[in-house]
Amino acid sequence: MHYKDNKKYPQFPFIIIYYDVIKELELADFESYILLDYLMKISKGNEIGKINISRIEQKLYFTITRKTLHKKLKVLIEQNHIIEDEKGRYRLNADTACKFTSSGYFLIIYFEFMLAYKIRLKKYLLLYLTYSLFRKSKNNNGFFNEETFCYYLDIKKSMLSKHKKDLIDRDFIMKQSGTQYKISSSIYEEFEKLKTEYKIGSE
Repeated sequence: MHYKDNKKYPQFPFIIIYYDVIKELELADFESYILLDYLMKISKGNEIGKINISRIEQKLYFTITRKTLHKKLKVLIEQNHIIEDEKGRYRLNADTACKFTSSGYFLIIYFEFMLAYKIRLKKYLLLYLTYSLFRKSKNNNGFFNEETFCYYLDIKKSMLSKHKKDLIDRDFIMKQSGTQYKISSSIYEEFEKLKTEYKIGSE
């Protein structure tokens, strides 16, 4: 994958999503987490300055659409995670920033991977969760426990089945004997390379 010199390559190559943070801040979804994480990274202290939706859309263009950005930003303001003053400037709630810490189980979004394989957020997260769970076995395979996957990805079983079928059709995941599945060797190796490149520890 060679997207680092592409002008559209994200400013931050990956985001780590911590479930404990989502629960602590009562965030509605992964998109809200991604947007809040991005705003924290570009802020100076707690000051975000003027929020340029077009600029954020460009940086996160493959992850969140402009319509979704507006919607999620509005919710984050309503939740008081982001505060807008009378002059239309924004800042992060100090309490929110303090709670945005590394803790517990996590998923990693590698933007380079999403760009290279043209895969959308929820489908990517399903693939990464599969990799994360299956990598603990000797041959990188396992079972799709619907309850586990639906819980961690916050999706319905029907959508889980749809995303899983698409990943199988693209040979990212392969059905084995019985009810077992295996993540493809090439996809597994890509995730392993990214973990090594960015020096990210095991889940």
